[in-house]
Amino acid sequence: MGAITAQDVAVTLLAADNYNPPGQPNVSFPSITFGGEGMTYPALGVPLPSIGKFGMKKEIKRLYIQQPADGYVYVYDPTNYTIRIFQGSAVTGTISANSAGTPAGNVTANFTGNAANHAHDLLVKGGLTIDANDAIGLDANSQFGKASANDITVPGANAATKGGVLAANVTPEGTVTADFVGAALANHSHTLSGGAAGALSELGTGAAVAARTLLLEVRGQ
Repeated sequence: MGAITAQDVAVTLLAADNYNPPGQPNVSFPSITFGGEGMTYPALGVPLPSIGKFGMKKEIKRLYIQQPADGYVYVYDPTNYTIRIFQGSAVTGTISANSAGTPAGNVTANFTGNAANHAHDLLVKGGLTIDANDAIGLDANSQFGKASANDITVPGANAATKGGVLAANVTPEGTVTADFVGAALANHSHTLSGGAAGALSELGTGAAVAARTLLLEVRGQ
């Protein structure tokens, strides 16, 4: 709907809340409602309706606002006859990298899966012979009889290793999972440096203003 105008500010003043003691300033306790429905904050603040709406005839000497604790600060601006709205500036600072507390426990590596298919060497020791048919046999001192041509054979001539070589690096089939065992990170704290509270800043012109009601005390004549 655009910027708030004085016509958008509704004033409620009960007869019982308007006092005109002889020889004393007039005192009234009105409430005002404004904002919502897409209305925005105008330059120099929210304009107020005529002083007659507040029970005054000549002037407003003082206007006090009961702060509603809604995160904003409301200030009467007598020069521009408006209500200025302020809010706290963002707090900036640096969080220290150091903290107290160390995780308690251990990380255990659990292997799941099987080793991949692979081959081992056959080492032929002294006393074990291989005949012309490449059959394994034992010497004359052995109690084991000479092997036949149909027994286990080793390819090639009598040598130190038979049957292939196991590679130096064999990749297991499966995965290694790291499980943390122990307590969580202990309670700790960080230090905020340069985090002093910032000064109040006025609501920006054109910012949306939610519907709100303020309680006032007005003094004048």
